[in-house]
Amino acid sequence: LRKIFFWDEPAMGAFFALTLLVILPRILLTMGYGIALPLFLQNEEFRSIILSFLVGFSGVVAAILLYALILFCHLIPRKRPLKPLFIGLGAAALLMIGFYGVSPEGYEHLWWIFLAAFGVLAVVYLFYPVVKIRDWLLASVPLLLGGGLFYRQSVMNTKAMLLTTFSADILLKEYNQSSWMMWVLGICGIAFLAAAYLLLGRIIAKLGGLSLRSLFGKGIAVLWGLFAIAYLTSAIMAVSAVLDYQKARKELDAFWGMPVDIQTINDLYRKSGTIDQSFWNKLTSLKVDFSALNEQYDGIDAITGYSNAVLPPEIHEKWKRAFTESPELAEFEKMLDAPLPLPERSTVFEFGNSNMNVLSHCRAMTRLEAWRIRLALEEKDILAAQRALQRMDNLVDVLQQDYNLITGLVRCAVESMRAQAFARILESGLADDQWLEEQKALLLAKEGAVPAMERPMIMGEAANMLKALDLIYDQVSSSLFLTFPEVWLFLGREGAVLARCYCISDFSDFPEKPAGLFAQMLAPALRKADARKFPELVATLRISRGMIAAELARRQNGRFPDALNDLPMDPFSGKPLNYAIGKADISEMHFVENDDMTPLAISTELQQQLRISDEQAREFSRPRKYDFKTEWRTVDAVKIWSIGENRMDEGGTKRHDENTPYTEHPDDICIIRSMEHEQKAK
Repeated sequence: LRKIFFWDEPAMGAFFALTLLVILPRILLTMGYGIALPLFLQNEEFRSIILSFLVGFSGVVAAILLYALILFCHLIPRKRPLKPLFIGLGAAALLMIGFYGVSPEGYEHLWWIFLAAFGVLAVVYLFYPVVKIRDWLLASVPLLLGGGLFYRQSVMNTKAMLLTTFSADILLKEYNQSSWMMWVLGICGIAFLAAAYLLLGRIIAKLGGLSLRSLFGKGIAVLWGLFAIAYLTSAIMAVSAVLDYQKARKELDAFWGMPVDIQTINDLYRKSGTIDQSFWNKLTSLKVDFSALNEQYDGIDAITGYSNAVLPPEIHEKWKRAFTESPELAEFEKMLDAPLPLPERSTVFEFGNSNMNVLSHCRAMTRLEAWRIRLALEEKDILAAQRALQRMDNLVDVLQQDYNLITGLVRCAVESMRAQAFARILESGLADDQWLEEQKALLLAKEGAVPAMERPMIMGEAANMLKALDLIYDQVSSSLFLTFPEVWLFLGREGAVLARCYCISDFSDFPEKPAGLFAQMLAPALRKADARKFPELVATLRISRGMIAAELARRQNGRFPDALNDLPMDPFSGKPLNYAIGKADISEMHFVENDDMTPLAISTELQQQLRISDEQAREFSRPRKYDFKTEWRTVDAVKIWSIGENRMDEGGTKRHDENTPYTEHPDDICIIRSMEHEQKAK
């Protein structure tokens, strides 16, 4: 055992342990990215085995660290008065290097760890100068140069991740300028690691009274042979993965019959619309401000999201006056009265989704138009209500011409709000028959446009995802091939899997468990969007058509029919939509004094994800004096509903017990039209 563990030759043992610490991370990377990760993604049974292997490997590394520390301590002359200091500093350096060395996520910190190690060894050198000063200087040159370049690159990457206002053009320019620096960084990294390794070897040799050459025995040669095999294996797999990615891109283009890139999709799906970015710059700069009213009734600023809100009479009149007299809202609506031009669309990968500002304004304006319809109907002004509904349709037309999946989901939300507003117009009984027939034709046309939504969105998502990977390839990872070919291996595999996953006709065909990490993260959201959002949109449009049929029947017969024949099909059940007349529960948001003044919990992590300041976080989380509370009441009503994604008919209700898990809530898609107007008229 003394011979196996070099106890009588501590210098040989210490150098052997040092070499193990350098080589084991390389072997781990090769095994992890080349073997373990694919198995982890493809077969759940292997996951516990792989995790056990990682735990076992960590134990091996810890044993090597302890082994190296003992041998290093054994090397230091026993009569030195500062021996405890040497032991402590050496232990700290070895532990830091070992901890970050075995963690792939920790490689970005290696520069600072080796800098700390150099500092530790410099202190040791002051008290025990076993090597010449020129050795330190030679080893510090690549350290200082590489550390400086690494610091600049890390600062730039931080900007890319944290600053939402950092444009794609600026980032591309930065990456183009720093590409050569990344190559220098890779070369300096290799030079520095070699210098640090040899310098530590010289120190160990001097402490053991040996020459550096004598430390390189058969064991060290075997270890470096394993290192070379692992590196070459990773490099070969990386090249193969990149070639497979290029092949998969060609397969994707062949599937769609055109190059799947942002420029091509821009030209294909946006060429028919007029682009006017100045219009959208002006529109998104307008802010509808109800702060004066909110100062008086703290919490009323949330009212724009609740067009069914029940307000005390005094507050209702003040809100109505503030709403109708808002100059910003008047300017908004003036801009939305005519068909809208398209906003510009970048032809490069968009960091931070630069179109989100436009989408948020489309949502916000739809909520405001829902309020405009409610207030107009209170004044019996059917023309104002119909113009507001047309402005909603103008917003939908813009959303329909974009190919982003998020845009498609926003369109679904806008159409749902439109359906509720349209039901309110029907309930008023003020619209004439001709307008209702026009709306029926419009709803049928809207439904016909839904199947065409997915093709551009699938292509758009594929183009954006693959453009992001290409950007990493072109501007970042090329220089890392020298030190970490696993980066190419990982990105090549991910790109190939993603490209083949997007060879689909609709999102429901996206594989549930693809072989790529990125694709597995995307799969639930994409399949959920296809399984729920698009059928929900179709159901909502068909329910609105059913409501028109019920209203026309009422006008013809003087009452709502007990049953309604020829209703459109429910996209979830394949049977006609459900219709009922009688008692129904409707929800209302009542504006009341807040009886719960507990601040909302917002963690530091959530604050960082939302990218909001401490002041914004405090404003977000503070309790309001007034709040909107959901209250239910039962009315005589007509309702038409779809059974929803869970395929269970819950009678068109949305009411549930507060203790019911969210996943078990009723999900029927329902429009309820109260008959209170008819009863009052009678």
